[in-house]
Amino acid sequence: HDYTTYIMAKFFTKEELETLHENIEALAYGQQERYKPIRSREDNPIKSPALRHFAWNIGERLDIPLIDRAKFIKEIFPHELGNATIEYLSGTLLQAKSRSMCLKTETTGLTA
Repeated sequence: HDYTTYIMAKFFTKEELETLHENIEALAYGQQERYKPIRSREDNPIKSPALRHFAWNIGERLDIPLIDRAKFIKEIFPHELGNATIEYLSGTLLQAKSRSMCLKTETTGLTA
């Protein structure tokens, strides 16, 4: 929860963050039917690269296959990723892997 809250708080309301945490729990347990879509703040929308990076990090921590990560972000962020296909998202997550993307925050030292 700490990583998600720290990284995503500027893009989502408190209620949306709670829904995001629930969605991640559903992802971890393979319960896609529990996913609930959310939308980022209109005054600070999250962009596709940040969502793909987030999905990469969460998927690495939970050992989730790339295709399931892509389906996850496509389903819970339908507004932000409306034009993206599952294949595109999955492929760009693979590109992230080849670049060894890892996020380390300066303040907390959290890595994912």
